[in-house]
Amino acid sequence: MRTLMAEKGWYGRPDKTAKDKTYINWRLNTIYQTNILTAYSAGETMTLRYNDPFWLAGTPPNGWGCQCYRNQLTESQAKTHGGIGTTPANNIIDANIPAEWRYDPGREMLAPTSPATPL
Repeated sequence: MRTLMAEKGWYGRPDKTAKDKTYINWRLNTIYQTNILTAYSAGETMTLRYNDPFWLAGTPPNGWGCQCYRNQLTESQAKTHGGIGTTPANNIIDANIPAEWRYDPGREMLAPTSPATPL
């Protein structure tokens, strides 16, 4: 990362002082932590029923290094977390999941030849 940052002029130039580098490290850490928390918060708000069509393609993990997971909630617990949502009509979520990860491993194990339709 430092090599890339140096190429962009953010880090490692001779005119950068130790104070500059301390500030840059602080700023990068702030940006990183904010992005992590924002992504975590965005994921926390998507509560879908067990039979929502999204789970046919979006069951975690849905990419190499993905650390997503799903929790099962009762209906009252889901309401406490913002209610139960539905997959958008255009299913833009699938666009962010690599094609080779668009499946439900549990469904594949139990019924590998069944059509990919909601339960």
